[in-house]
Amino acid sequence: MKENILTAEECYLKHTLCVMNHRDIKIAMIEFAKMHVREALKAAALEVENEIEKDFITKETVLLAYSLENIK
Repeated sequence: MKENILTAEECYLKHTLCVMNHRDIKIAMIEFAKMHVREALKAAALEVENEIEKDFITKETVLLAYSLENIK
């Protein structure tokens, strides 16, 4: 299932009027996103592991496992 999520380049161009080295910024944004996705998946997996022991897993529990406040 493919969602209509902006690419790093599209997101950058949507949010800035700067004319800078777009290639380097795009690479940095992609690496930043990969880092947070990896950490979010680790947090979600850990949350599921903990909830399995209690026999209680919800979609909300998994979605809230990684705080968006971590992304700055």
